[in-house]
Amino acid sequence: MTIATSAEGFDSSDTSIESKLKSIISKCVCIGSIGGNISTDSLVINLNSDGARKKLRGKLVFFEFKEENNTVYTIAQVSQIQGVNPVLDEHPIRTILKEENSIDSVSGVLDVHLAFMKPKASYVLLPAEDKENSNSTYEDYSLMQTVLGSVPPTDTLVYLVDEKISQSPL
Repeated sequence: MTIATSAEGFDSSDTSIESKLKSIISKCVCIGSIGGNISTDSLVINLNSDGARKKLRGKLVFFEFKEENNTVYTIAQVSQIQGVNPVLDEHPIRTILKEENSIDSVSGVLDVHLAFMKPKASYVLLPAEDKENSNSTYEDYSLMQTVLGSVPPTDTLVYLVDEKISQSPL
């Protein structure tokens, strides 16, 4: 992802990378949160109503979380979308569906949408005193590439990377 040096709507006079990242995140579209059954190789997003209506397969998303007292920003690619309705798997409901084809109070209403993502790149936000290991330094913090060494907590918010975000200055 290319990061532009200036973009409309962002204050380029503020040199704190932490405040710039917070400003960028505040303008992002949240598509859901990290769900269960996750690993460092594959993560699940419980899509919210906005995320469930978007064309997400192949798109980039990102999330932030704490790892070893540092903030880690991870970019991931959505590899699969899945829709489930656990109520429709119950035997009595299946019996009703044989006759009715759908049940208005269950079909579509209780659907759960999941997205599966593969982490692609992670960056850690380090205090300035650790910046000798980083190649992007700013006044208070530095951003250094890292690996996803643990899984984020469930309910960690996930944001869509759109053109507005990829053109945001750091």
